[in-house]
Amino acid sequence: MATAAHPVIHQQVAPAGGRGGVIALDWHGCVAMPHSTEGLFWALARAHRPVKTNVCHLVVG
Repeated sequence: MATAAHPVIHQQVAPAGGRGGVIALDWHGCVAMPHSTEGLFWALARAHRPVKTNVCHLVVG
């Protein structure tokens, strides 16, 4: 699923002049969060699992 979400952001959105990200989920509950911005704040909550939060930093050239 990450292999499907990453090209959308980096090969379609970015060349069109866009910036942003997507939170993608598959039916197994796997999560991918590709982004083309300098940072991405995110949180993930699932039943019976600890809540995860993060700030990802990506330097865009």
